[in-house]
Amino acid sequence: ATSEATVEPTAEPTEEATPEPTEEATPEPTAATGTRSDPAIAAIQGQPPTFSDDFEDGDAGDWVNFPSDTVDYEIFDGGLEYVFSAPNVLTWSELPVRPTNYYVETDAAIVSDIVEAEYGIIFNYIDSQNFYLFAVNNTSRYSVWRLVNNGWEVVFDWSDSTAILSGTDSTNRLGLLAQDTTIRLIANDEVIAEIENDEAASGGVALAAGTFEESDLIMH
Repeated sequence: ATSEATVEPTAEPTEEATPEPTEEATPEPTAATGTRSDPAIAAIQGQPPTFSDDFEDGDAGDWVNFPSDTVDYEIFDGGLEYVFSAPNVLTWSELPVRPTNYYVETDAAIVSDIVEAEYGIIFNYIDSQNFYLFAVNNTSRYSVWRLVNNGWEVVFDWSDSTAILSGTDSTNRLGLLAQDTTIRLIANDEVIAEIENDEAASGGVALAAGTFEESDLIMH
């Protein structure tokens, strides 16, 4: 869930939601942390987006959602809402455009009184068993994962960031800049990491949310 998403290209869907990554892990690529948002990102933010949705019209028809018995999608108070009823579930909503090099950002918040949950941005989406996930949790931590044939690999392990707000109803503006093999992760207009990826930017982009051991999660 989220209240607004803007993008410079994206998407294509497939099947169902996948079990989500474990809360901690290990390997770690080179990363620059704690730098302010650079002029390139500021310039992109100042341009009209290729796609934008504030959900004020109450219509999420442009998005490809993956409803199931454990997740409901609703438009609520100008935002897309995910309502979970089971633990260890990851789900997402795909954007209706497909980019190569792009910048995407979204405002998101956990509105349940729950600690163990995550949300973020899926990128390089091929299908429901092959994609990357930039994840943020409710304790000001972030990570990057790669799902390969439905098996999780750590790209960047869970790390703390003072840029990420924690707690119920705290809204974080998450951004991701994909330029060829370079991925920049942004939280609240601060670049929190830069990752050199083996794969060039391609595939779909989606907004994701998921539960761990606690099940009653509501995300906006």
